[in-house]
Amino acid sequence: MMNTEEIVQQAFERSAPHLSNLDIVQSLVEEIMKQISSPNEAIELLENRACDADATLRTDIRILVSAIRHTLRLRKSFG
Repeated sequence: MMNTEEIVQQAFERSAPHLSNLDIVQSLVEEIMKQISSPNEAIELLENRACDADATLRTDIRILVSAIRHTLRLRKSFG
């Protein structure tokens, strides 16, 4: 079973080719990993950061959030 860090990391790796601000998003992921205990907390923190971000970064965050949700769905499907 994947833990929170593995879920977020896998989602980041899946979304990385689609991100315009790869370094910024990677730093954001590293920062939030210190503050979360669940993937849903990661999603909440990322969505809060998106509110203050420029349009391109906001899109990148949405891509990452979608990837986290997708990873969670896969995890539920396959146990």
